[in-house]
Amino acid sequence: MIKNEKSEQQLKTLLQNNFQNYKIEYFSTIDSTNTYAKNLLEKNLNQNLIVVADSQTAGRGRMGRSFYSPDASGLYFSLTIDLQNKNITPSQITAFSGVEVCNTIKEFFNIDSKIKWINDIFINNKKVCGILAEGIIDYTTGKIAKVVLGIGINLYKSKEDFPQEIQNIAGTVLEKEISEQTKIEFTAKLIQNIICFFQNPTENQLQKKLEEYKKLSFLIGKQVQVFPIIDDAKSSYTATVLDIDNNANLVVQAEGKTEVLNSGEVSLKIQNSEFRIQDSGFLLFLVSMDNVVYYFCSYF
Repeated sequence: MIKNEKSEQQLKTLLQNNFQNYKIEYFSTIDSTNTYAKNLLEKNLNQNLIVVADSQTAGRGRMGRSFYSPDASGLYFSLTIDLQNKNITPSQITAFSGVEVCNTIKEFFNIDSKIKWINDIFINNKKVCGILAEGIIDYTTGKIAKVVLGIGINLYKSKEDFPQEIQNIAGTVLEKEISEQTKIEFTAKLIQNIICFFQNPTENQLQKKLEEYKKLSFLIGKQVQVFPIIDDAKSSYTATVLDIDNNANLVVQAEGKTEVLNSGEVSLKIQNSEFRIQDSGFLLFLVSMDNVVYYFCSYF
């Protein structure tokens, strides 16, 4: 774990007016920004945190999977969102943060992106960003007090190729390298957009963000294969995606019946061979309950 003091000071300067109550740390390398943030919250659940890194040695995705986090060419950060006295669900945080990522990429780089339900961002049919939300439960109330939101973005091509197993599905936002200053400015803008939206959103704002999410989604209207039990092909069935509901769950129709999915595994058959995983011709979409992992924390 190595600090990047210069970048940390630059980020603090860009965020200082609106985020004085946040502890902001920037690392050249770290095991995982989410893990680091959760460890801090175990000591004091009342903290507001922003943790940024140029690279991760043990970056994590959903379902406990590793997240490839090469040095310098990517952006990896975690921040905390307070859920107390707010009408927001963890799945909404995951979904609507995806909207903010797409909007900020468009605003900053004038590049269009799409969302793969529920937590991945795609550009030119390649995944460029993953989002992981982990809920922190206050054991004194039994309720989720905070969410640690982790975001990893492949900004530009690194000197090293993506690992063989993800070369066909992973991409970058940009083709060419950008300056460190541009990267930090983009980071500050994205963090600001996410935190400001979730500070105290109204029902009307949440509804508008849901409509944005639907417009950015590329699953609605598509035929998918649903796996209620992950990796159990016998339980799978074909369905058509009808909608995304107010809690960011997927609404599908199968054999004339409508179902709401908030867990399991969904795959979309695609024509472009670049997206085939092994020889299956399917791109797998994983979703866990509420898209959130729960941790019990005590504080004094």
